[in-house]
Amino acid sequence: MISALHILQESISTHIKSDVSISSVENVHALKLKIENIFSDMLKNYNQYTSLEMATFSCTHSYQLLIHLENQLLLERGETDSYFTIIHQFTAKFERYFNRLINNEQPISIYCQQTLEKQVLEQYNKLAPLFTKKQIPAVYTQEVQNAFTSLFQQGKLPEIKYYHREYLHKLMEALEQLANDNRKKDWPLRLLFILVKYNFNYIGLFNRWTEELQKQLQTYSSVEETYTHLVELQTTFSISYTLDNHAFESQGKNLQKRILEYLQNEINVRQAAYDIALSQQYDAIPSNLTAQELSIMFHYTFNAGFLAIQTKKEAAEAFSANIITKTGIRVSTNTLRKLDKKEFTSAAYTIYKKFQQIIQQLKKDFDL
Repeated sequence: MISALHILQESISTHIKSDVSISSVENVHALKLKIENIFSDMLKNYNQYTSLEMATFSCTHSYQLLIHLENQLLLERGETDSYFTIIHQFTAKFERYFNRLINNEQPISIYCQQTLEKQVLEQYNKLAPLFTKKQIPAVYTQEVQNAFTSLFQQGKLPEIKYYHREYLHKLMEALEQLANDNRKKDWPLRLLFILVKYNFNYIGLFNRWTEELQKQLQTYSSVEETYTHLVELQTTFSISYTLDNHAFESQGKNLQKRILEYLQNEINVRQAAYDIALSQQYDAIPSNLTAQELSIMFHYTFNAGFLAIQTKKEAAEAFSANIITKTGIRVSTNTLRKLDKKEFTSAAYTIYKKFQQIIQQLKKDFDL
């Protein structure tokens, strides 16, 4: 395929070297005819390839040469040059026919970069005020714009590649839908969902998210609140998803994975403090029972082998230390070990009814 383009390359080279500022109608017509013949030859060559690898290799190198020719014409003659217009149209036609075989990491033409930059930045500048109305943090909207600016700036990473054209089109479409959605939602979180979905893994965006998270965590007054919020966020981002083969930076780390790793680290840091706080919250288990009711429950659960303690005295001491009545009182070991049937009749009936409820629920749940 690429050999067919060498003829075209000679014509472009001759045109660039010529002193003629405006090409004649005859030359333009001759170039168009030559391109039609070249493309016909390319299709014939493509149909003769016996493997996908050969076809991909040839298409990628042919595309590289077309981009080179288009860039040459743009830089030497400008976008108003008739030869540039014809070659640009030929490149677009080549993309339509062989899109799936062009390497996604292939750079695109300078003209396509300029056109895409104008479209994306103009569209985003219209969306940014709508994000502000939705109370999306300005640092997020600014960082997305920084990412776009960096992408289109030569010499800065990430470099704009072939896959970015489709990627940016889909991303901007999703952002526009969000901006024009009039429902009442958690819009900062919705924006993050979209950025995770399209794997907008620009490191600046991730850094701003961590800063906003730390600000939010500082508003909580307890370890329990902080820990609970982190776990909830972890669950939320775990069930979000990223589209396959989508990324702002194809070689960068997945945004969802980066977020989940950060949240897990924050949870790990606070785990010990949370466990201590939780253990200190209740120095004994509160119940909804009276002292007599607890005594009845203790007596029969001990006899049924619920407690892994051999003597009733030791079991009563452990029970007394760890379970309190509904009024917050620990039942003495003497009361627990005492079983006055006449005095505890009412309490026994209460425990009997509760055990009946348990039995009925077990039968229902496990078909016993």
